[in-house]
Amino acid sequence: MLEAEDRRYLDAKNTEEYVLSVCLHNDHALAKAMNTLQSLRDFKIGNNSKAFGILQNKYQSGKDIDPTVICDSWIDLGIYTEAEAKSIVGKWQGDTDYEPKINELARIGGKRKAKKDIVKLNEFANTDSDPEEIARKAFEFATSWNVGAVKKYKTAFEVHNEKDNRGEFLHLGVPLLDDYIYRHAGLHKGTVKSSIFRSKHGKTRSSCWEVAQHLRQGRTVMYFTLEGQNNDILGNVKQILKDEWREYGDHFLLVDNAFDIDSIESAFIEAEFTQGVDVVIIDYLQEVQLNIGRWVGDNERITETCRRLTQICTKYDVLMNLLSQVTTTEKGKKGYAHVPEVHDAYGSKQIIKASSMIIVGFRPKNFDELISQPNIPGAKPRVKDPEGRDAPMSSVFIKPALSRKKLEYQHRWLHFIDSSDGLKLHSQNLI
Repeated sequence: MLEAEDRRYLDAKNTEEYVLSVCLHNDHALAKAMNTLQSLRDFKIGNNSKAFGILQNKYQSGKDIDPTVICDSWIDLGIYTEAEAKSIVGKWQGDTDYEPKINELARIGGKRKAKKDIVKLNEFANTDSDPEEIARKAFEFATSWNVGAVKKYKTAFEVHNEKDNRGEFLHLGVPLLDDYIYRHAGLHKGTVKSSIFRSKHGKTRSSCWEVAQHLRQGRTVMYFTLEGQNNDILGNVKQILKDEWREYGDHFLLVDNAFDIDSIESAFIEAEFTQGVDVVIIDYLQEVQLNIGRWVGDNERITETCRRLTQICTKYDVLMNLLSQVTTTEKGKKGYAHVPEVHDAYGSKQIIKASSMIIVGFRPKNFDELISQPNIPGAKPRVKDPEGRDAPMSSVFIKPALSRKKLEYQHRWLHFIDSSDGLKLHSQNLI
């Protein structure tokens, strides 16, 4: 005879699997479940929360839900074995009386939370808190046990209490950047950072250098490349991390087959629900397509894709780095006059509006007037740095060009060296 705890487990397992199955086959049931359940929290058995997250993602993105495709996705992502996935698919037999099961799952989830909150309340009561404070805390807990539609608003206190959990500063572990360049903007969750480079000036290389630093800090990074392949990006990061990359392989997510904003959004939400994402790289913004059933110009396309990516960034509290291509080089300019300005980004000015910080990059060896040949036999050619001094030929210079926060070091250059070992910070001093 089953123990009470075992019976509760089996009841919860059967209820979760039934709800997953009916949601897989019935859009109305999925909408009801999303509005009734406390997000993914009510799925506690195995990987059921990840499975429901994928369903939720498909529904929110407006895509048709094909049970066969979803089932294959569950299997490919390792959420279920083939037998487990097929078992869940067959749980729903076409009955229309599914709402009681959804409500039952919400009730189970609410009861689980109540048990945890009662323990917390008991601990709180054993402190020096006044009875009024204990009563307020008890009521706060109790109101969250109600099952039904998820509240669409937040009180000022709720926003105040969650503020430290959003907008986290994602330090790179490099004092020059953490303490001076990015301290107040550019590396915070829930914000957009833009990187503007001319073609072949190191936008991907510099981005991969930052990816390596994020991985070293234990973060999950998702990289969308729209002009290369996954192996190109991984190769860049491997050059920097060497064998160390294997420690972070599960936290580096690469996508080279998503070319429109809908595909990018869908892939991101799937990763966010199944693994969690801290940083997103779009390489590069001008290549993202917009499928709305009619012709659109570059300005409208880039404006809309930038707006959608910004919404992802703020809604899911991730750092979004938009790499951006610069318009063609203007004739008549010489030397460092070729350094791009923030308004040189090809297409929309939405990039400027969305970004908490914009950095620009420059590779001087791409311009003959910045290359010098030393008058020493056998000496290698050099390039001029922004101050007119000689610098290694493989130099890449990067600077913050715009920041929403007052930036003392705006327009001061970081000096990197590019080599077969990847990009490396050459100096701990700003130029």
